[in-house]
Amino acid sequence: MLPVSKNGKGKSHEYMYWEHEDTCAIRWGKWKAVKKLTDKTWELYDMQKDPTENHNVAGSNTEKIKKLDRNGIIGQTAIMFYPRVM
Repeated sequence: MLPVSKNGKGKSHEYMYWEHEDTCAIRWGKWKAVKKLTDKTWELYDMQKDPTENHNVAGSNTEKIKKLDRNGIIGQTAIMFYPRVM
């Protein structure tokens, strides 16, 4: 990510996945999805219109949630090699 943000060179990724404590998140373009690791339900936010994440639009964007959930599973698989502190 650093080479892309610093000088515009390097390979960019379609999405970014991360975990913090008991929550995981995916950033995909203008969208950000968030959920508890133990939960199955995602919250979805349009970060261009709602950067403070006050309006969950998951109910009206089910196709985006399905795509993000598939990507989240990929991200979680890659990250689970590191120990979690809970």
